[in-house]
Amino acid sequence: MVFKKLSGFLATLMLLATFSTTTFAATAEDGTIPSHGPNLTNAQKSEMKVKYDEMNEKWSTLTDAQQKKIYKLMDKQIDIKIQTIDQYLSLGMIDKETATEMKTKLNEKKTKMRESNVFPMFDRGRH
Repeated sequence: MVFKKLSGFLATLMLLATFSTTTFAATAEDGTIPSHGPNLTNAQKSEMKVKYDEMNEKWSTLTDAQQKKIYKLMDKQIDIKIQTIDQYLSLGMIDKETATEMKTKLNEKKTKMRESNVFPMFDRGRH
């Protein structure tokens, strides 16, 4: 019984870690780019900020239809994460309360993503 609870807890931690990691840089509210993984030099941070600013500028020039296409793809990603959570729940790897909380946060992210109209690739922490 203890092993099953411990396994469920560890599986939940691994799932949360999977959802929270990203290979893309995030930009903080003050415009700085925090380092993820290995520490980035100031030159690397500056270079990433320039690239982000360019992408963000391009995002703002997209038509509503183009932005909706991106949002639709991101919705699919979130829906797959929700299906994965449901599968973990059905296998007994996580409990119902944890699954509900995780799915609620993902659904909130879907809504907030559109409301904020932020370039979705680099919106970590703002949703």
